[in-house]
Amino acid sequence: MNRGRTIAACDQLTDPASTDQSRAGRRSVAGEVRRLFASGWLPILGVLLVWSFLRSPIPSVNEPHYFCKAKHFWNPEWCANDFFLASSNPHFIFYCCFGPMTEFLSLAQTACIARIVSLMILAWGWLQVTAPLLRLAGQQVLALCLFLFLQAMVNFSGEWVVGGAEAKVISYGFGLWALGTWQQNKNFQTALLTGLAVSFHALVGCWLTVAFLMEYGWRHRETFLYTPAQIIIQGIQSWREVSIWIICSLPGLLPSMQLLLSQSDSATKFGGNYLQVYFRLKHHLDPMEFGWWRYVSYALMFVVVVFCFKQLSEKSKEGKEPKEVLEKARILMGVLCVSLLIAGVGVLLGLRFTVPADMPGLRWRIDLLKFYPFRFFDLLTPLIGSIFVVAAGTVFLQKRGESIHPQNRQLDSNKRGIKLHLLSVGLLVIGLCIPFVDHNASRMSANKRQGWLDTCQWINKFTPEETVVITPRCSWAFKWYAQRAEYVTRKDCPQDADGILEWNRRLHQVASWKRSNYTGRLYDEEETSQLARQTGATYLIANRFGPMEIEPVYKNAYFRVYRIDR
Repeated sequence: MNRGRTIAACDQLTDPASTDQSRAGRRSVAGEVRRLFASGWLPILGVLLVWSFLRSPIPSVNEPHYFCKAKHFWNPEWCANDFFLASSNPHFIFYCCFGPMTEFLSLAQTACIARIVSLMILAWGWLQVTAPLLRLAGQQVLALCLFLFLQAMVNFSGEWVVGGAEAKVISYGFGLWALGTWQQNKNFQTALLTGLAVSFHALVGCWLTVAFLMEYGWRHRETFLYTPAQIIIQGIQSWREVSIWIICSLPGLLPSMQLLLSQSDSATKFGGNYLQVYFRLKHHLDPMEFGWWRYVSYALMFVVVVFCFKQLSEKSKEGKEPKEVLEKARILMGVLCVSLLIAGVGVLLGLRFTVPADMPGLRWRIDLLKFYPFRFFDLLTPLIGSIFVVAAGTVFLQKRGESIHPQNRQLDSNKRGIKLHLLSVGLLVIGLCIPFVDHNASRMSANKRQGWLDTCQWINKFTPEETVVITPRCSWAFKWYAQRAEYVTRKDCPQDADGILEWNRRLHQVASWKRSNYTGRLYDEEETSQLARQTGATYLIANRFGPMEIEPVYKNAYFRVYRIDR
C-alpha cells in the first residue's frame, strides 16, 4: 500500500499539468515583482530601507522612546514603576499596532518590522505624490535620492522623515499619498488618507489638513470672494469627505484633545508649555535657536523651487507639457506656500529681543509655538523642490533630445537613463557618507557604549523586575536594554503638562541632591540612603559622579552600580 502511495505521489510530481501550474505560479510572482519594480515602488522602497538601516541603526535616537512606551502600553507590568511610561499616550494607534508584537518579539525585532511596514507606506506615498509630474520610475528614484541628500545636508527645525520607526513616519506616508490624490482631485480618498495621517500623528495630519483647505480656498478664491455663500454650500456638499475624515482621525484626535483639554490649572499648563518650548524641545520650537545658515539655506532652496516652477509653467504655455501637469504643479506649489505662511507666523511668534520670560504676550505665544509650526515647511521645501528640479530637468533634456537625429534618439535616451541611475546612486552614496549625529544615537565612544551595554545587562540579570534605577545624564536606551524602570531621564519627557512638571522636578531633585551633598567631597551611606527614600530608587548608576562611601555592586571601566536602599 505504501508503495502505491509513493508511485501516485511520483506521478503527481511528474504530471505535466501540475508542472505547468507551478511554472505559471512562478511566472506570476516574477511578473508581479517586475510590475512593482517598473512602477517605481520597489526601487523606492529599496532606497528608503538602505537609507534607514545604514544611517540609523536599530535602536535609533527615538525608537527606545516609542517602543518602550508601546510595550508598557500593552503590558503595564513591564517597567511598572517608570513614571514616563505611565504618563499620557498621545500616539495611541501606534502603540496599539506595534505593542502586541513586543509580547513575543524583542524590542529590536519589533522596531525592525515597524520600520519595514512604515517605509512600505512611505514608499507608496512617494510614488503617488511624484507620479503626476514624474512618469518614469528612474525619475521618481532620483527625486527621492535628491530629497534624502538635501535632508542630510540641512534642515530648518530638525524635522526628518526617513530614519527610525516612529508614528510620524507612517503619518507622512499617508500624507504624501494624500498629496498625490489631492493633485488628482480625488477628494474622498484625500480625506480618508489625511484622517489616517491624523490618527497616527495628530500634528502631522492636522497641519496637512489645514494646508489642503487653505490651498483649496486660494485656488477658488474668486468664487468664494464674490459669492461667500458658496463656502457654506461647498461644506454641505462635502459631507462625505468631512465624515470620513472625522471617522478616520478620531483615534488620533481623541488622545490629543484629552491632552489639550486636561483638567490641569492654568499655571500648570503654562509651566508645562514653557518647559516644552524653551527647554526640552527648543531645537524644534524656538525659531531663535535655529542657526542663520538654516534660514539662508531654506531661502535659497525656496528660490530654486520657484525658478523650477516657472520653468514648468513656461514649457506648459509653449505646449511642451500638458496643462494638467501645470495644474498639479500649482497645487504642490500652493501647499508649499501655505506651509511657508505657517512657518512665517511661527517665526513672528517666536521672535524676541530679550529672554523668553520677558516676552510680551508670552502665554499665548508659547500656546501656539508648541504646535510645531515649522515642521511642515521644513519637510515640504526639499521634498517639492526635489520633484520640481527633476521635472524641470526632464523637460530640458527632452527639448535637447528633439535636436538629435531620429536614428540616434534611442541611443541618446539609453545614455540619459544610465546617467540618471548613476546620478541617483551618487547622491545616495554621498548622502550616506555625510556625518550624521544619530548614526551613533548613544553619543558615546565605542568602548564607552560597550561599557554601558554591559552595565544594562548586569542590571537586567541581577536586579528584581520592580527595580527603579537612577541613571546618569548620558543614559541612553536604558529601558530598552536593562528592562528596568528609570527614575527620570532627560530624553523621556511626557507630553502632558502635569507630567512635564514632574519630569522637571525629578531632574532638579537629583541635581540638587548631588550639589547639596558634595560639601564633604564624599557621598556617605546616610546621604545615599536619603536619596533612596526621596526617590524610591534602589540602584544608582554613576560614571563621573562620586566618590561614594559605599562600594559598588558592579563596575567596569566606565560605569559603577551602587545599591542605595540600605
